[in-house]
Amino acid sequence: MHTLDREEAAYLATCASAGEQFYGNPTTASTSAPPLPDSDTVVYARPGTEESVSVGTENKGWDIFRLLPPPPDNLGKGFWHDASLQVLKVTTFFVLFLLTLMSATVAKSSFLLMTSAIGWGSQNMSICRDKIPEAGTNTIHLSNKHVVKWVWAIYLALCTPELICFIRCFHRTLFRNVKRPSLIQFLVVLLVESLHAIGVSILVFKVFPDMDAVTAAMLTNAMCLMPAILTLISRRPSKVTLLLVIIDFACIASQSMGYWAWPMLVGDANGNVLWIAVALTFISLAWWQNFVHTEAAFPPVRKLALFANRLSERRSKTYVFVSVWKCAIYFMCLFLFLSSR
Repeated sequence: MHTLDREEAAYLATCASAGEQFYGNPTTASTSAPPLPDSDTVVYARPGTEESVSVGTENKGWDIFRLLPPPPDNLGKGFWHDASLQVLKVTTFFVLFLLTLMSATVAKSSFLLMTSAIGWGSQNMSICRDKIPEAGTNTIHLSNKHVVKWVWAIYLALCTPELICFIRCFHRTLFRNVKRPSLIQFLVVLLVESLHAIGVSILVFKVFPDMDAVTAAMLTNAMCLMPAILTLISRRPSKVTLLLVIIDFACIASQSMGYWAWPMLVGDANGNVLWIAVALTFISLAWWQNFVHTEAAFPPVRKLALFANRLSERRSKTYVFVSVWKCAIYFMCLFLFLSSR
């Protein structure tokens, strides 16, 4: 508390302005008033007396930070404005659907063509079934050095999503407050993702090279057996449960064709029947977190859904290591399955 001398006290008592308020003896009703709640107040004590003087400065209107809403738009948009917005939305949905479908088709087709090219190493390929008079020969021999580039192209195609996942998770780990997984959670994710990487490697480096691209594309439609089973046991009781259960059984039957229909129609498929079953099972395990629900009828499924929710909260720190580990699995399986070719 600052002390004023008599000259300063007299000046404050006689030179009050609009921006300053002075209060004398608090016992006097005519000269005392409470300070403004939004003002800066400094209290001074008169020497030798119990009387104090307060100086308060009001905040100016231009000095108050306020976030005002924008003025309302009272102009009527009209029918044509609303109709054009709806047409624009529908057109955007249609264009995005076509772009997604075309990009997915091109990506899958190019990937399957790369896998089928691996199987032609050290073999003769017929470039034209009908003999061309102008051509001296209609067959060519593909050496292994021409196949190696496709092998590395497939490896880069498999590792690119994992590297992108590593960069995103590493960035979140550095600059965000993410939870750390427990040992059990980390081991479960590591086991499931390792099995998924092994299944993908079996298909890409072992099964698909012995198939043509069309047959391989048909086989990729039977990779969701585990999600179909989890959807069935995660149903909660409702009025349409019976209908949904029938649909779930139909989905399970269609997804299981890769296990029983393939050997019946194609045969042994170059000894890859067992490899196909193992690969399809391992690949389908990767999506289990998306098909368990906390409102399921069975208590074990509900506990599994709660465990999956906790895994999602700790995903960033887990996949910093898991994404790199999957790239290492792809690299090891590459040499394991292709060294004999």
